[in-house]
Amino acid sequence: MIKKVLFSALLVCTLLSYCFAAALDGKWKGAFGDGQFEITLDLKVQGNKLTGTITSPRGENPITDGKVTGNEFTFNRTFNENTIVYKGKLNGDKIDLTVNFQGNDMSATLTRVP
Repeated sequence: MIKKVLFSALLVCTLLSYCFAAALDGKWKGAFGDGQFEITLDLKVQGNKLTGTITSPRGENPITDGKVTGNEFTFNRTFNENTIVYKGKLNGDKIDLTVNFQGNDMSATLTRVP
């Protein structure tokens, strides 16, 4: 009986992870610094792997090392030979995104582009 309950709970958690991951697919737009630095994410999720691009005033770059765990995700971007780590969380129709660049934490809220 306990094995069935644990298996059922594990199955539900796995299915929810895939549902959240699939909801990340697509284009998202927002800005850091009170709207001063706009970005667009174009994301694709396959299992727990996240791929895509990030576009900013500095151009379009591929994201690397993208990972999805439930409704949270991380990815890297290289800029001027520096690796920048992004962390995000899907909250309904919005993404809360944070980045640490040169010791400064910045955050942005992105919305889906129709």
